[in-house]
Amino acid sequence: VAGYPGTPISEVLEYVSKYPDIRAEWCINEKVALEICMGASLCNTRSLAVMKHNGTNVVLDFLMHLNYTGVRGGLVLISGDDPGALSSQNEEDSRIITRLNAHLPVFDPWCPQEAKDMVKAAFELSEETELCFVVRPVTRVCHGRSTIGMESIKKGKAPRFEDDRSRFIMSAVKETRAGGVLRPVIRHRWLNEKQPVLAKVMEASPFNHIEDGEGKIGLVACGVGYAFVKEAEKILGKKFPILKLGTLPLPRNKVLQFARKMDRLVVY
Repeated sequence: VAGYPGTPISEVLEYVSKYPDIRAEWCINEKVALEICMGASLCNTRSLAVMKHNGTNVVLDFLMHLNYTGVRGGLVLISGDDPGALSSQNEEDSRIITRLNAHLPVFDPWCPQEAKDMVKAAFELSEETELCFVVRPVTRVCHGRSTIGMESIKKGKAPRFEDDRSRFIMSAVKETRAGGVLRPVIRHRWLNEKQPVLAKVMEASPFNHIEDGEGKIGLVACGVGYAFVKEAEKILGKKFPILKLGTLPLPRNKVLQFARKMDRLVVY
């Protein structure tokens, strides 16, 4: 685990560092932290890069190459967003950078339990798809507390490095085996081919679901917005139709299924 401190995610690395079997280190900046994690991933080891939304801007240069090479050991980037700028110089939605720019999958948790579940799923899916996964908890989730359920922790794989320069060196070299196409172009195609795979994975994800309720006004809530909707239900004593979302790519079929049954949608 490597990262750079900043609210709302400083506590992540502080708590992880208490486990003797996990290597944890603060880095000089976020880009170096992600590079260290990528080095571990190349050696078939799971790694976690931790930073706030400002730091996600810092790593963008490296991220736009990492998405081409892909990963080996599961690699998860935690980007803590700070809506309301409670302890930041700006407000920013890091989903824009990581999903729309880098075309990486994103999980958006609404509570501590789901944050834990999403990190676990992100590691598994990262190794399955060979892509870095992003988990985007906001300040209210990061500073929230609750009792969570835990599963047994599996022992990690033994570190092993395999040299594959055609994949991990992104230089403008023509690949003769691919008809003289430049290597970055080949890897860009590879990334594009992953998008339908991600769409299928997210369509089946348990982090997206529909809840039945009264009326034809549907509430669409993502991340911590879902917590506010559930609180409103409790205060008002009503049950609303809700589409709870937690992933990017969005589950297109589930969104259409919900929208077709409603007269109006309110998005949180």
